[in-house]
Amino acid sequence: MLIDWFTVGAQIINFLILIWLLKRLLYGPILRAMHEREERVRSRLEDARNTRREAEEELQRLQSERQELERAREEHMAQARREIKEWKDEAMDKAHAEVEEKRASWQQAVRQERERELEKMRKRIVGQVLTVSRRALADLADESLERKAADKFLSELRRRKAEDGDGFVHAGAVTLRIGGQVSEETGQRLRRELHEVFPEARNIEVSRDTDMGLGLTVVAGDRKWDWTLHGYLRDLEQEIFAVGAGETDNKVNSGGGFQTEAGGAG
Repeated sequence: MLIDWFTVGAQIINFLILIWLLKRLLYGPILRAMHEREERVRSRLEDARNTRREAEEELQRLQSERQELERAREEHMAQARREIKEWKDEAMDKAHAEVEEKRASWQQAVRQERERELEKMRKRIVGQVLTVSRRALADLADESLERKAADKFLSELRRRKAEDGDGFVHAGAVTLRIGGQVSEETGQRLRRELHEVFPEARNIEVSRDTDMGLGLTVVAGDRKWDWTLHGYLRDLEQEIFAVGAGETDNKVNSGGGFQTEAGGAG
């Protein structure tokens, strides 16, 4: 709780000035008037006993006025106390609200900073795991793994052709690039199966692309289909981050590494 001592001091000084002004300008003259009247009463009593009854009435009137002044003073004092209490309560409420606002802001900043640090740590861990996985799979890649990848790739091509047959109509050359080493027998089998996918193709060319790593790419005119280990791990990374961010499954755009491009692919 924060207390503005400057304002408190100013209020006390104002109150003391008010008391002094009341005493000098109100209570002093009234008391002097009372004293003068009492002197006149005594003088009248001394001068004429027959005016005693009038003097007593005057005295009673003066006493009534004094009581009225006392009541007025008490009312002013009570009003001053109420105003001081109201000011104090308002100041305390304001200070409490400011403290609560700052505390909430600080807690929000701490939560956001913690979430940012956790997100950084999560990304580093996922990145390291995927990097190690990418290296391990690349080191373990052989013809058997390439053949399984090719079978999966061709199966996906057939599935997509069943959904969009027009996209697989091509009378020119079809090129298949393979990242790993495959035998001649496997290459011939891949040509035959690609002919089934592209029955109107003039010829099927099979080549090796060592920069690709584990994966395959088919190019037919301006369309390209590919599956690579790099793309698969990239999609997996995106899916992990999406789940970590609390996104629903229908917001995760993971294609399992299989990509399709149209228009200008080569």
